Amino acid sequence: METYRGRRAPRTARILTTARVWGEILHVDGAARTLRNELLTHRDTGDYQYTDWPYGQAAQAGNGSPHTEVSG
Repeated sequence: METYRGRRAPRTARILTTARVWGEILHVDGAARTLRNELLTHRDTGDYQYTDWPYGQAAQAGNGSPHTEVSG
């Protein structure tokens, strides 16, 4: 239980911070909207590199890092 408690607060803080950043990215207008749309249009629709860290393989491995690849 202590391991869970030790990971919970930083993970929760990171989830909230990440949500705020994505909210800012998604709710832009003008030139920023054009740039965002251009960048996202060219991404693979199956690429969750920056958004699967809370739920993907990294989370299952217990490290929750968006840049850690876990071979499976």
